[in-house]
Formats: sequence, C-alpha cells, structure tokens
Amino acid sequence: MKYDYEEQDNKYPLLGWILLLVLMMLIFLIYSNIKLTNKVNILDQQLASLTQTSPTTGSVTKDDVSTIREQIRNSSTTSISNSEGTLDANLHDSDENNSQEFTKHPTPPHGYFLWGKNEVTYQDEYVGGFNGDELYAPLEIKPPYDDLLYLVKFKSIWNPDIEYQIFVKGGRSPIEVNILCGTYSLSYATGSTWYGKNDLFGHETRYYKSDESFRFYHDGRDVCGQSITLYTVPNGNLSVEEISSDEF
Repeated sequence: MKYDYEEQDNKYPLLGWILLLVLMMLIFLIYSNIKLTNKVNILDQQLASLTQTSPTTGSVTKDDVSTIREQIRNSSTTSISNSEGTLDANLHDSDENNSQEFTKHPTPPHGYFLWGKNEVTYQDEYVGGFNGDELYAPLEIKPPYDDLLYLVKFKSIWNPDIEYQIFVKGGRSPIEVNILCGTYSLSYATGSTWYGKNDLFGHETRYYKSDESFRFYHDGRDVCGQSITLYTVPNGNLSVEEISSDEF
C-alpha cells in the first residue's frame, strides 16, 4: 500500500491543555491562601502571647511588637505577589499559545485523494492488479449545498492497511470513483480553512462518524457499490454522530 503523505496525524487538543493549566493555577492559589492564613494565625498567636508576658518574666518592647507586625505584612505581601506573578506568567504563556496561528495550506482540488489514490480505478474498470485479482466497486459522494470543506475517510473494517481519504468541497458536483471491494467505516472532518493533513481545519474542525458500515462487492456479473450523500435526505443511507478528534 502506498501513501501520499508522510505527515503524522498528531493533533494536540490545545484548548484542553489551556483549561487544565488554568485549573491547576486556581488550585495553587487556593493552597497558597490556606498556607498564608495558617502562617498569619501562628504569628498573631505569638504576638498575643508576647504582649501578655508579665514584666517579671521579660516584657516585650514596642520595637518587638513592630518587628512581628512587619514580619506578618512582609509574609502576606511576598506570598500573594509570588502567587500572582506565577499565575500571570502562566496565563501569558497560555495566551501566546492560544494566539498562535495555524499555517494555512493550499486547498486540495475537489475529489483529490490524500490517501489511497493508487488503489482506485475509474469508469467501468472494476478489475485490477497484475493478475486481475483486485476487484473494485463504484463509490459516489454527493457534497452538501454549502461552501464548507470536507475530508471524507473510508477505512476497511477487515484490513487496516486499506484506507481512503478524499477531499470534498461543498456545492460541487458528485465524485465518482471505484474503490477496492470490502466493508468500510465512514467518518469525515469539516471546516472552512485548510491547514494541512495534521491540523486539518484548525480549531474549528468538527468530526463526524456514521454508525453504519458500507459494503462494496461483486455478485456474479453485478458490481455493487455505494452512493453517499453528505447531507440529510429522506430514507438516506448516512446517519452520523459527532465524535472527538481522537476517534477520527
């Protein structure tokens, strides 16, 4: 099996990491506040104990009281400043990461195979391979009537080495091609701007998967394929649900 792209499908859920970072910072601030409160209470208790000491056991001067009060103020200011500084720095880093733009890539042509183009035939060519041992069946993809972009993925249920990824543009004519016979799952990603095979459509990428499987086969002289409509039609054969990027 030959592949078109050598890029790895590494996708980073950036927004999830940012939310996790903010949550950790909030937990850190709460913990620091608890520790600070305990420290202030201890210093207050020491101050109260010293101010109640009798003259015969060693009285406390005004300078001693001032020193203790200054320690309390310095402790409070330092702890709060350090916590705020750490939070500001991390939020600044998060904002920088969030603001990083994806690199826009040239949009592939309508009907272009990002994966699996060496395993297709066209028109009435339903038999292939050197020995005529590869059987093909027709696939038709009807795009929605919109201006979005779609990456449609057909993946063999029985052979993980067989996969097709087809680029589809909304509002265009149907795509007609023959793919290897077999049973396939169907999923697709959609968005408006193409950022390449790794990032797909950036933050706006939405993923969908059909709960049906699609069979392509030969029955004697009959060749049986599938016509897929990427929008809801009465009595249609495509029912989808939204999925995560990891499930795509």
